[in-house]
Amino acid sequence: AFTGADHDSKGKFEFAGEGTILLDEIGDMSLNLQAKLLRVLEQKEFTPLGSNSLKKVKARVIASTNRDLKKRMEEGLFREDLYFRLSVIEINLPPLRERKEDLPLLIKHFINIYNKEFNRNVTDISSQAKKILIDYHYPGNVRELSNIIERSVLLAQGNTIEVEHLPDKVKNQKGSNISKEIDSLIGLPLREVEKIIIRETLKLNNSNRKLTAEILGISERGLRNKIKEYGL
Repeated sequence: AFTGADHDSKGKFEFAGEGTILLDEIGDMSLNLQAKLLRVLEQKEFTPLGSNSLKKVKARVIASTNRDLKKRMEEGLFREDLYFRLSVIEINLPPLRERKEDLPLLIKHFINIYNKEFNRNVTDISSQAKKILIDYHYPGNVRELSNIIERSVLLAQGNTIEVEHLPDKVKNQKGSNISKEIDSLIGLPLREVEKIIIRETLKLNNSNRKLTAEILGISERGLRNKIKEYGL
């Protein structure tokens, strides 16, 4: 609908057809657009721009946001009726820092992506670099992890991501979550040192044994035996 237009251009709902349309960052949508969207969802039809004929909406609608929509409603920035129309099935995805067990798979996934994009051959990440990545708190969530791996793949000299390939902000977090007891291990019996390291690594990973075993470089069975042996 502009001067000189010589053909129709499908809007998003029409283009989606009987498929799926994702409304990303729905919490940032203006109130005016929210009202229009609500009408589409309620009436299951819309009028294309520059047309007088109605078209039926057949697409499945998925909306996502990183904002607290209930708080946005209290502030008058998000329509309550639209919220309840959208939240037929609600899936709450915790931030990355609360699901550290996903990190190994995500790291591998992003390494594969950037290997293809930059024609690299990174196949591994050192245990120390992996430990730092798992310890990091990810204020930027999965997007930040993606950026970190992209940088690391680009900087890697061989086929392994090392600590020096990680951003300074990530490396500087290395000791932030380690207890004072870890800082004074010198002089302790080896058995006691092992017990402390296993205990603190379990604590760091919210008792996730699979992830803890992977970080420590032992099998899950070996970890179970150590936990039993040390009464953890």
